[in-house]
Formats: sequence, structure tokens, C-alpha cells
Amino acid sequence: MNKKFVVGLTLATLAIAACVSTPKSTLRTVASEDSEVKKIADQMLIRAQSQRDGMDFGSAPWKARSLDDKFLKSVASASNLKLIDGQLLTDNDAAFDKKLEMINAARQSIRMVYFIYADDDSSSVINQALMAKAQQGVKVDLLVDFVTNFKNVDLFNMLESEGRGNLTVHFYNVPPGQMFQAANYIVLPCPKDKPQTSSDCFASKKVKMDAMASKQTPTAFARLLMTGIYGRSNTALKVAMGYGAEIDPKNYQSAKAAAPEEKEAMLDFAKLVGEAIIDDSIIAKIKVSIAMATYGEQLNPMINEITGRITGAVRDNPEVGSLWDHLSDYTHHKLLAVDQEQVILGGRNIEDSYHMKSRVGSKGKYIFEDTDFWGQTQRGGTAAIEKSFDKLIQSSMVKTLKEVKPYFSSDFTANVSGNLQAPGAGEMAVGFCLQKQAPDLGGCILQSLPGMPGFKSEASRVAARLAEMNASISRYQSKYKKSVNNSYAKLSPSDLQNAELYYLENVNFEDNSSKRFLGSKVGDEAKYNKNIQAVWYRGLENACKVSRETKKEVRVIFHTAYLIMPSGLTHKIAQMMNNDLGDCSGVRLQFITNSAFTTDLGPINVLARYQLGALFDHYQTLVNYKIQFERGGFQYKQFFPKLEYYEMEPTEGLGTSLHTKNTLIGEDMIVGSANADVRSYYMDSNNAMLIRNATEMNAQYRAEIDKQIRSGKIKDKMADFVGKSVEMLRAENEMILNAGAKRWKQDKRLTPERVKFILDNLDKAGANIYDVTRRLLVFRGEFEFARTNMEGGQNPGQLNNELNEKANKFDARYKVF
Repeated sequence: MNKKFVVGLTLATLAIAACVSTPKSTLRTVASEDSEVKKIADQMLIRAQSQRDGMDFGSAPWKARSLDDKFLKSVASASNLKLIDGQLLTDNDAAFDKKLEMINAARQSIRMVYFIYADDDSSSVINQALMAKAQQGVKVDLLVDFVTNFKNVDLFNMLESEGRGNLTVHFYNVPPGQMFQAANYIVLPCPKDKPQTSSDCFASKKVKMDAMASKQTPTAFARLLMTGIYGRSNTALKVAMGYGAEIDPKNYQSAKAAAPEEKEAMLDFAKLVGEAIIDDSIIAKIKVSIAMATYGEQLNPMINEITGRITGAVRDNPEVGSLWDHLSDYTHHKLLAVDQEQVILGGRNIEDSYHMKSRVGSKGKYIFEDTDFWGQTQRGGTAAIEKSFDKLIQSSMVKTLKEVKPYFSSDFTANVSGNLQAPGAGEMAVGFCLQKQAPDLGGCILQSLPGMPGFKSEASRVAARLAEMNASISRYQSKYKKSVNNSYAKLSPSDLQNAELYYLENVNFEDNSSKRFLGSKVGDEAKYNKNIQAVWYRGLENACKVSRETKKEVRVIFHTAYLIMPSGLTHKIAQMMNNDLGDCSGVRLQFITNSAFTTDLGPINVLARYQLGALFDHYQTLVNYKIQFERGGFQYKQFFPKLEYYEMEPTEGLGTSLHTKNTLIGEDMIVGSANADVRSYYMDSNNAMLIRNATEMNAQYRAEIDKQIRSGKIKDKMADFVGKSVEMLRAENEMILNAGAKRWKQDKRLTPERVKFILDNLDKAGANIYDVTRRLLVFRGEFEFARTNMEGGQNPGQLNNELNEKANKFDARYKVF
């Protein structure tokens, strides 16, 4: 199934939902029932009875904590930043112009970090400006995500070459040496003289690995394997696994190492993981997550086998398996910092989709609506932010382009055609060495490659990239018509005087060392350096506290491109809804996100229906209790916040998608790169600016949101999620599959057996999501309030209870999104 097919499936969701009636049974019929459901209902009944009888409402189990300066300083990478100017940039052209203006004004240093770094039209203009500044002597450091961008390595070769020693490219989450040792193991063949078990294969390979113990660099086939994975080259993978590991699919199917049904599942899942990793298939990612949710840890050893038969490679070191599982931990930072006096950060990557309102070239996808924040200080005012950047590039997860090159073979992937009828130099090198019967086949392929006809050297590829860049710049300058319109949310003189700024980061390493963290745990957000989520959660508590003390509404807005909440956020909202933080009725909590018609990541919308359904069902239960008692003539003192949910409506013509990541909690605005999703919590690095007490800017922002609600640009969609049943969701999923298959001419691939398999797994994944979410909503105990070491309290080991285990497994399963 291709990507268009998946998009078609996702876009049909809302239309189908409107045509299906709601059966009486709900997801509770498949989610496990437990005493917690009855407990929370009984508690609400007791509270209502107490109010009717004029009794005291009772104190909450815990007190809401303040989002005070002491806490913020403990989690911020930079504190007490003072601006002389600042603005939210909601217009793509304005954001692009500001970045270009900052680069052109640089006198000493430019620091940049981005998740996506493209080679399209607007990005070429930025690249030209960076190279020009480097040639003038300005020191330029560019950090980009390795998994996302290594396929464009020649773009970075060009930047460094033209930067004349002053421009350095750094890669985030470069595979460590342990993974290359695993790669050396993977590409070794198993003995073929007799039927082998996995133990026989391991023993044979271990002898060879022990002989190579002193060799730190990867073998030629290991280099090809890793280049194939990160460079998205099927040819490199086939050469590494076919000629290095000598894997013949037919022999693999008949291997004796597993039971027949286990082998079949493994082979099917192998294709699935291959699609997800190599072809970047959205449908494959959906299915991988469904399979993980359905079978959980049973698939972990299978995944190890599939992603390169690495079970043996991690046999003596399970940590290596965890590293493979976190292969796609991205740097999701977006930051441009210049001369310790200007910064811009937010949701925009370096790509046309974020810096143009229409496309003039052939590259690109959606046009995104996004938000950046630009701030200017006195000279030296942003030094702490730049110091934090320097710490990031010095961490163990980051390597320079120069350090990366010896471990990969971009020359090979740049010289394969993928067409046996018209082979490139890479394919010819393979054929030459096979014919030669070279004893070191992998080494022969890489060594003979430059001598093959039509070989394209790095220098020639850099020259071609430079020509492409100049053509892109010409196209942008001659054909693209700017229309800058960014008239709101500028910091007023009063805001500049009163505002306090804190720079927040989620990073995957310890504060005082470069030791890497893998994932996180609920309740330990600050310990695991998930500082943006730590501030969100404390901010929600503070919203309840402030609303009670001031007796005024506190408005909270999660304005986020992707919404499938990490379990910690779900539980914090539950505490607000269940009176665990005291009276939160003065809080108005709004979610604004993409619809299935506007998102570029359909899997999130598909599975988020189950989570949001559980949340909104719970909220509706609270509302119904209130209505029930008021109809009975009793006064009901509401203790829960008002909950609202909005989705962006599709526009005609060019596809527009929401990409903003703003959070407004009272008078605290957080602008950055983190979505309210599991991936932004569990996997990715992220950054944000917290702006306190910019009341006039916040008022402009709230007014803009209200304007979008009145105009219908964003619409209330909560009712679409309440009362969904298993039968209804299954019917929607089947109609989506069939409609998409028909639209993209994939009907024959969706056999009845295959449809049933997919729907069954969606049912199981959905039930898991609904069940865990519901448990988080009704659970009451020490779950989140066991204090972390950071707060000088009790041992975080107290968090190891049954629900915490469920919550952490939930985050680990759905991190792929």
C-alpha cells in the first residue's frame, strides 16, 4: 500500500463517522472492567450528596503546586532572559525573512539546529547566505538529525566545502560503536554445511567476532548495511544482507530455528519493518505500532531478528537492542542563534513547506501553518542558550560530518541506479567482484567502485549540488511572490518590561555528563530531562491554584499539530477533572489540532480517536452527573475544568496543515517544537521558550484563537468522539480501508483475510489505548506524586506500581508516532 493510499484512508475518517449510527455498546465492553471505575463514580456521588446536604465539599487529596521561578530555574537551560524586542511569527514569509535577516547580520557566530534540513528553493537561499557568511569568517555550526537527513549527505558535503573551514555540520543520534559492532555481526553468514539452529549460528559468528575483537571499524558489508538503513538505499541493504550475511529468502523460510508459524510471522513482520524503516511507509508504521500494542514484548526479539538478525549481536549486551529500538530518536529542536543577541525558535524546519505560502518547484508536500518566536537581547543576552547548544553538539549522541564519513559509504549509494537494465557504478562493482570471486567481497566492492564506468565522485556530486542550489535560488527569486502578513502578537513596551523568559529543552542525556537516556518514566520527567512536559504538568496544577485564588477564569490552550497524549499528560488532566488538585472549575482547557483532512500524519488521528474517546467519555460522565443533580433540584458545585476540543478545517486548493506547537497556560506562553504527543515526550529532543507575563501579546493570541473559532477555521469536534463503540470504530476502519484501496487502485491487495487481520489488530490496539487511558483517568493514588530526586523527596522507586507500568509501556509502544 502506497503513501497516497494511506492518506486516502485517513481523509475518509470524518465523512464515514458522520454516516454511522452509534450502537449502545461502548469500548468498555472490550476494555477490562475494574474497581477503579466504580470507585470514581461512587466518589462523585458522595461529593454530590454532600453538597445537597450542605456538607463541606472536602479537601482534595493533594494540593496544586505553583509554577514558581525556583521550579523554572531548576528545569530551564537558560533563565531570566531580558528582551529589547520580540514577536510571534505566524506568517511563513515573515519567518523566512527574519531567519535570512539574522544570518546576513551575523558578525561572529551562527548556531543552528533543525530536524528537517531540505535542499529546496527557500532553503537554498538560506544555504547560500550561510556559505557566504562562512566565507567571510563567521563561525557556522549546523546540527541536523542524522536519521532524517543523512540521505542528503552531499548537500552537507557542499556546505562544508563551500564554507572553507568555517562551516561545520554535526549529526544528531549517530549510531554508537556498539551498533556498528552489531552490524559486523549481522552481516556475517551462518554456516551452511548442515541445518542450523540459532545457537549454532551464534556460536559460529562469535568465533569470527572474537577474532575481530581488536578491530574497531566496521567491515565493508557492515558499512553498506548501515548506509542502506540511514541512506534509505534498498540496494545497499540487499548487497550487505544477500552477499555479506548470505541470506537467501528461500533458505531463510526453511530455517529450523523457529516453529513454522513463528517463521511466517517473522517474515511478514520483516517486510513490515523494512517498509517502515527504508521506504518510510506510513501504513507500515501504523501496522508496526498495532503489532507492538497487540503482542507487546513478544515482538521485541522478532524485531531484533528482522532489523538485521541482531539477536545474537545483543545476546551478551541487551543494551545494544535498546539502542536499535531508539534508532529513530530525532533531534526535533528548531533553533537559529546569532552573535549571542538574537534567537528564533518554534515549529518550522528548513523547508519550503514552512517558509513559503505556495510552491514554485516540484519538491514539497503540505504548506504548514506554524509559529516561531523571535527575540533580541543586548549583546551577550542569549549566551546561555548558545552554551546549551554547544553542550548538545558535544554530547555522545552527536558527531561531525568528518567523523561520520569513515563509517559509511555514500559513494556506493550515490552510484547505484536500482535498475538492472541500466546499472550504475555500484551495481557494476558488485558484478565485477562476484565475477572475480574476490575473497573479501565487501572490501572489493568498495575498493573497485571508483574505477567503474560512470562513477560519480564526491567532488562531482558537490559541484552538481551547487548547480542545483543556484537553479533553486533563481526559481525562488524569479517566480515566488511574497506576501508578508504578520501583524499580531508583537511584544509591546509593557510586555518587554514585564516579561520573564526561560529557555526549555528536552534532551536525551544527563545534565552533568554526556550519558544517554533512553526514554523516560511518568513522574520523573525532570529527572529524565523532559523539561517541557515537566513545565506543562506543573503549569496545569498552577492554573487550578491561580483560578481559585483570583476567582477568575484561567485559560489553557494546547495548540498542537499532533495530539496523542503521553500518559503523564493524560493523568495530569485526570487529576484536574477528578478533584485531586482541588477545585479546577475556573480552568478552561482547550485542545486545537489537525483534523484527519489536514494532518500530514494520519496514523496519529486514527489511533488518537481511542484515547480522545476515553477522555471525552470521562468528561461527559462528569457533566452528566452535574446535569442529573441540578435537574433533581440540588445545587452542584462543579470541581472540574471546562474541556473543549477543536480541529482545523480543510481549505480549498493547496493542502494546508497545522504545524504550530504553542501552549498558553494562563499568562505563561510556551512556543517551541514539542507536540502534545508521545513521540515528543518519549523519543525526540525538543526546545521551547517560556514567556511569562507578556499579557498584551497573550491577549492578542487569545483573540486570534477566538476569531478562528468564530470564523469556522477551527471547529468544535468533541461530540464526534463521545460514545464511540467497538462496532462503530470497526465499521469506520473497514470503510476507510476499502475506500482508500479503491481510490488508489489497491483493491486486489486487500483480500478479505487481510482486511480481517488489519481490523482485528486495530480492535486490539484501540482497546489497549482506550483501556490504559481510562485507567489513567480514574486511578487515584501515589501514581504521580511520589517525589523525584530533583525535589529532594522520596525515592522514585515508589513509582513502580501496576499503573505506572501500564503508563510507561503505553508511552514506549506508541513512541513511533
